[in-house]
Amino acid sequence: MAEASSSQEQTVYDVDTTNHSRGLWLLKVPKYLAEQWEGLDNGTDIGSIDFVKRPNSSAQNILFKVSDKSVKEDSEVPLVHTLKLSQSDQLSMMVFSQTKDEVKIEGKIAQKADIQVDSSYIKQYMLMKRKKLEVIEAEKKAKYDRAPISNVSNKLSHANMRHKEISRLKKERQDDKRLRSDKQIVLDRIFEAFKKNQYYGTTDLVSITKQPQNHLKDILKGVCLYRTHAPHKNTWELKPEYKEVKPEAISLLDDDDDDDDDTIL
Repeated sequence: MAEASSSQEQTVYDVDTTNHSRGLWLLKVPKYLAEQWEGLDNGTDIGSIDFVKRPNSSAQNILFKVSDKSVKEDSEVPLVHTLKLSQSDQLSMMVFSQTKDEVKIEGKIAQKADIQVDSSYIKQYMLMKRKKLEVIEAEKKAKYDRAPISNVSNKLSHANMRHKEISRLKKERQDDKRLRSDKQIVLDRIFEAFKKNQYYGTTDLVSITKQPQNHLKDILKGVCLYRTHAPHKNTWELKPEYKEVKPEAISLLDDDDDDDDDTIL
């Protein structure tokens, strides 16, 4: 008998365990069959299981024959399936049922099986799937045709963004394919560039040296400082010991070259 617990506002039931040792089969049902069976009345005959001996063998095939009463009249669902048995888990699995006044153990899972289309119905199965895909594509097209102009514009905008992203990735891959020059040659190009300007961004130095970005950064770390704060954020500057102090170069240096407010990594 059910008892109410007022403190937690929960209903506690006695569990009927009469059938706890009864063996049950757990079947994995294809979606197209489950859709046909959805909403059937309890007790409706959905099919039968036949054991068929294999030719020249003692083994048997287990066939599941779908009942005509369990599918729609115009349905193209294959009516013959094969049960593929699999080992049950080590842990026991129980099946429960519940009504308004009772909880009952119906049994334990003794065997698992997958319901798969029998080889004799493969062509019919593929035809059914093809028609279903055609219906889905038609629904998508109709939905797209009815979509507001703003939604179409948003999709085009996303497509443009995707195109730009692809272009950026291609450019990076092309950059990675640049031939690496000898380190001394790269250093000469770097020092020559810094005779003209005190600060350079990474992209500018890649263009000037014509080197792969990662290779160039490895060399820059040895002779340059990378600034992370304003006013020259995200730029490279020669380390003091590598700066050429020549009369013609002094005028090119910024007055705040030794600004203590800049953060050096």
